[in-house]
Amino acid sequence: MEAVSSTSLYSNKYKQFLGKNNVLDMKNGQNYQSSLTTNRKKIEPILHPNDIFYTKSRLLQTQNKYHNGESWSDDDSDNDDSDNTDEDSYEDTDEDSDNQSTDDDDDEDSNSNDSYDDDDEDDDEDDDDDDDDDDEETIEGQELNRKLNQLAINRRSGSQSAERITRQSTKAPQSAKAPQSSGSALKEDGDTTRTVPATIPSLFRGLPPTVNFCLEGERTEQLPWPTRRFLKWKSSNITPNVIKDCIRRSGFKITKSANEWIGYWGKHMKSDMFKNVKEYQKVNHYPGSFQIGRKDRLWRNMFRMQATNGRLEFGFVPQTYVLPQDMKHLKQNWDDSGKQKWILKPPASARGNGIKVINRWSQIPKKKPVLVQKYLGRPYLINGCKFDLRVYAYVSSVDPLRVYIFDDGLARFCTVKYSSSMKFLSNRFMHLTNYSINKYNQEFTQNEDAKVCQGHKWSLKALWEYMKKGGINTDTIWKAIQDIVVKTIICCEPSIYTLVKANVKKEWSCHELFGFDIMLDDKLKPWLLEVNISPSLHSNSALDRDIKGAMVRDLLNLACFQLPDKKTFRPTFSNTNGNNTERRLNYSQLSADEKAKHLFYVQKHLDEHSRSTILDILTADDIRVLMEVEDEYNKRGRFQRIFPSLSAKYDKYFEQSRYYNILAGEWYRRYHSNYHARAVSLLQTYCNRGLHIFKESTDGTQKWGNPSYFTSKKSRSKSGSFSGKRDSSSAITLPKITRRSSRPEVHINQSRRSSIISSSRPL
Repeated sequence: MEAVSSTSLYSNKYKQFLGKNNVLDMKNGQNYQSSLTTNRKKIEPILHPNDIFYTKSRLLQTQNKYHNGESWSDDDSDNDDSDNTDEDSYEDTDEDSDNQSTDDDDDEDSNSNDSYDDDDEDDDEDDDDDDDDDDEETIEGQELNRKLNQLAINRRSGSQSAERITRQSTKAPQSAKAPQSSGSALKEDGDTTRTVPATIPSLFRGLPPTVNFCLEGERTEQLPWPTRRFLKWKSSNITPNVIKDCIRRSGFKITKSANEWIGYWGKHMKSDMFKNVKEYQKVNHYPGSFQIGRKDRLWRNMFRMQATNGRLEFGFVPQTYVLPQDMKHLKQNWDDSGKQKWILKPPASARGNGIKVINRWSQIPKKKPVLVQKYLGRPYLINGCKFDLRVYAYVSSVDPLRVYIFDDGLARFCTVKYSSSMKFLSNRFMHLTNYSINKYNQEFTQNEDAKVCQGHKWSLKALWEYMKKGGINTDTIWKAIQDIVVKTIICCEPSIYTLVKANVKKEWSCHELFGFDIMLDDKLKPWLLEVNISPSLHSNSALDRDIKGAMVRDLLNLACFQLPDKKTFRPTFSNTNGNNTERRLNYSQLSADEKAKHLFYVQKHLDEHSRSTILDILTADDIRVLMEVEDEYNKRGRFQRIFPSLSAKYDKYFEQSRYYNILAGEWYRRYHSNYHARAVSLLQTYCNRGLHIFKESTDGTQKWGNPSYFTSKKSRSKSGSFSGKRDSSSAITLPKITRRSSRPEVHINQSRRSSIISSSRPL
């Protein structure tokens, strides 16, 4: 590269380049920049003796950032997003919900318009302006920036070498190797950043590692450039900063490219738009999740489950009426119940918009779509105030269904002490717990410490400690909340499962975080108020950052993002081609034996004992599914898996039995004692033997036949021989199946003993 004069660059080309877009003012010997392309009053210093100049409208980058080898994307201006947002949901809603039909045959296409916080939208407009300015860079400016970077690096080389020598002279000799995961990188300001591994290895040999995400104050080791260049995240106007910060610490860049990205966190899409999601891409929603995200759909699904399974099992939602359809039923109940409080809610809104507490029939709109719900008039109070709980649940897969719950959350308090008097029905600070409402009260007090019970927002762990001191068994409450979460997810499972199979190329491509709003009554019974399919992750306090930062880190690790390469973004790329360690995408790709096994175990008349025999002969596909389940469970962090569960009671709530749900549930229940170690050890043995690989089985160890062909050991010992004829006993009383080798005396139709293939998603 040709030598460049610092003086000539500054006095000629550099001033000329800045003069096109900026005004240079002089103050105390420093040059200041005032951007004319944005309406910002802030004046930023752009020239200092030790500064480095580089590309585009961002003309200042400190030595510290270059020293640490950070890479920045063109969308760094998104960091200007305001975090002064509320704790309520950004769930999918319709601003024109008044004109919507709420019939069952309506799909989400009619209500998928989202309403989001206005502050975020305003800030994002500024960010878009910055991006437009970035695109105005000229070729001359690009060449100038390249020369300026090289010049600055040359100028710094001498001072950096001297600085390294000084540091080494004050420290013990260290190895020249890359920093270990337990080490830390020393910043120029004296702070330390802990370095963690860039990937999380699989528990099983031959399976690829996944990207490791870390907390604030940590940074992953830098991946090689051929891999790092493909770590791209799809840009979205509503992606919260806690997500952006987390992915950047792992080396991701935010991009606006249509296809070259592997992760996305944004608003919900219509079901048919999920067909555009590539097999290597992962989005943060499931098609059909609006079935519990909209308040009217949530009640209809709950009412259906109550009719099927009884109010005792699904009576954790207050009695609700969807108007105008249920107007007659509401009127009858209204007259019979006498004078009491009701709560009026729009069917698709967030942050407390449109919610009122009423007690007169004239307050109910006659034509407008609304929900009228019984008001919980005797809530559990702390310091005389109402509060609700924000509980975070994560669904990583729908086939098999896997549900996690984070071990911490938020308790959000009203800012006025509760009174049951009808005179105070209009006081929203007394009756509504929404943070977006109470933050405007002059009495609102912020809490900055997640371990302290103060202010009007506590951490869930701090609340449990507070209640334990009062002699309350919080474990019982927590188990009841987990039960509510599982049952609520199950009630919408048929819709999500059907839409995923119809619209998603690979089920791995979807995952979703739900925000459950729970309220306790005076008997400490938890009640479900609503479910948010886009819970707010914006953090405007240290308490928010502590809870949400840890949750986001563990959630993204559970999502299992595999490292991409140059083949990932090719149009013809398919994870199922040439990879014999993955499940096949659909049921039609199963072998005849596997199809027969699937059909046998999804029969509703099978008892628990018969279903437990599903593990006696594991096909190659079964092993791969269980490896996927265990690999994910190993990355759970502070998430607790609540489904599959040790209890089989949830199986009866599914409208249709799912084979992989039965497989994962029976696996968990069989190895629940010292569960993870035993289960992983067994699967590692299978993996080392290659039993999980898609290939022809020649020894008969992975052959499956209908269990009705076999007799129990007891009957076999009595008869002294084995007959190849089919046993007439019912499938309910079938004996336990054992792994069998080739036996000449067992005559089974060879067409049913074809090799075991596989079924659906990567590990």
